[in-house]
Amino acid sequence: MKTIKHILYFASALSLFLIGCSEDFLETPPRGKATEESFYTNMEAAEAAVIAAYAELVIPQAMDIPFFMGMGCIASDNAEAGGKSTTDWEELQAFDRLTHTGAEASVELPWGYIYKGIYFCNFALEKLPIIKKDVDTEEQAIIDIRIGEVQFLRGLYYFLLTRAYGGVPKVTEPLAVSEFEMPRSTVKEIYELIEEDLLDAINVLPEKDQLDAVGRASKGAAKALLAKTYLYESSYAKNYPGDAPLWQCAGTLGRCPAVCGRSNGLRKIRVGGFKR
Repeated sequence: MKTIKHILYFASALSLFLIGCSEDFLETPPRGKATEESFYTNMEAAEAAVIAAYAELVIPQAMDIPFFMGMGCIASDNAEAGGKSTTDWEELQAFDRLTHTGAEASVELPWGYIYKGIYFCNFALEKLPIIKKDVDTEEQAIIDIRIGEVQFLRGLYYFLLTRAYGGVPKVTEPLAVSEFEMPRSTVKEIYELIEEDLLDAINVLPEKDQLDAVGRASKGAAKALLAKTYLYESSYAKNYPGDAPLWQCAGTLGRCPAVCGRSNGLRKIRVGGFKR
């Protein structure tokens, strides 16, 4: 009899305990581990986001000889694969004969790593304005420069992609896994995105001798890449005749003031001597 009473008491107590519980009890926040919302609130987080955007530039599988020499110089006949025979460094020989495919590591890996860099750029461009609201005026000015650095990096990544692969998917914000399948944009659309990023970067980046750390993007770097972009873009006159005059922008970019623009009015804002 006592055993039955004990069981009933235990069952009643357990029922009261379960009734008093809520879903919040089962959803306690993790301790000792920062969440995305709690992490991106200070300058340390801002710097971490920007450094992540730089990081893909030192990945050997992306920025190596097969990518720059193979898909760049050798495939375009500016260089030869060389060697004693057609079996020497077969990757480069394939570029020389234009028999390479998208399944080869030297073609596939740079695509993935460079898009990873673009992801980090998009992530930083999403988080930096949020962090800017939580820091003081001096740090806000630094964040503006960091945003310019990331815009330069995204422009550089897209320039490398477009030069090697032509039109590529245009991604300007962090994507969910379900959004990974995207159609290619045209070369013209990508170059216009590159121009936009670089012109914005030029507005805020310091000159090289004003950098707070060696290796960061400078105003001069952004201008140089923009000039190269104009040069490449003006070479597509057969398909995009409105871009042919941009070679003048490339030639005069380093000598301000200069006037660049298309008749369609895409560049309306004068930036450092250039119209946008």
